[in-house]
Amino acid sequence: MLGASLGARWPFGELEAGKRQQTYFGAALAANLDLGYGLSRNVVVGLWGEFDNHYSPSGCGPCSAKSLAGGPFIRYHMVQGTRFDPWAAFALGVRSTDVKTRTDTEHYFGVDFLRLTLGGDWYPTSNFGFGPYFTFDAGTYGSHVHTGISTGLRLVLDFPGK
Repeated sequence: MLGASLGARWPFGELEAGKRQQTYFGAALAANLDLGYGLSRNVVVGLWGEFDNHYSPSGCGPCSAKSLAGGPFIRYHMVQGTRFDPWAAFALGVRSTDVKTRTDTEHYFGVDFLRLTLGGDWYPTSNFGFGPYFTFDAGTYGSHVHTGISTGLRLVLDFPGK
């Protein structure tokens, strides 16, 4: 199973003491890829990856950020044999973020210890589906917690098909 999604991501939390993410970068255009293998008709395991291109917040015109994240996931498909396939996924990962400020570029690296995604794919054909998703993630940069929410549209290629 191969999935690709595009959507918006909003960051919350801290980069480090006294540095809130929302001060240095705003919402992002988030691109995701996932590759999974079905252990059964309901359970898929695999790897996910995400690239976020954050826009400048209103208070810091030249500020921006780019983020890469990825790791393993497990996804549970609730219904089989129908054109609409609702699912839920749990994942872990690592995240690397580069923040460009007025004066320099800072690098942050941490663990995404929680990534929960709910979605549903509609299959107009047996091998191709698309549908919405909603993700909540939480992680750390050192001892500082960051979170984010994202939503968008996911396209999926499923072999051998539904």
